[in-house]
Amino acid sequence: MGTLRLCWSEGLLGRMEFIESNEVNSTLEPIRPSIKKFTCVPSGTAFQKRVWAEVAEIPRGETSTYGTLATRIGSPESSRAVANAVGSNPLAVVLPCHRVVPAQGGVGGFRWGKKRKCQFLDWEAEGLDVFNELCGIPSYRFQLTLGHNDC
Repeated sequence: MGTLRLCWSEGLLGRMEFIESNEVNSTLEPIRPSIKKFTCVPSGTAFQKRVWAEVAEIPRGETSTYGTLATRIGSPESSRAVANAVGSNPLAVVLPCHRVVPAQGGVGGFRWGKKRKCQFLDWEAEGLDVFNELCGIPSYRFQLTLGHNDC
């Protein structure tokens, strides 16, 4: 599925993204297994954080639509803005934006490619933890914080 790059600031994980193999260099370090919890604090607007908080509530193996998320944040007419917030998710798998699909059906787009999105949804349909499948670290080790502190 590719290589994940994790970007840290003052001990907090603020960004996680897939990179192409030709971007990998020797300065990248693997995740140390001794780290028990990863605190994730993505930087974003108040609106994005409201959307991401709802995305984080979508249970593994389930999906939601952009319109449903818009309604949940109290802004039912803002499906397009919600889609933009979902698409700007800086934490590839910790914020499970792959669980958001269009109301018209299908899986829709995905910042890191439709192939990855379909694979993640398939894994979850089988009861698997996407992050654990990607790099052997269970997702419960990631603590998401969407407060007012940005890194």
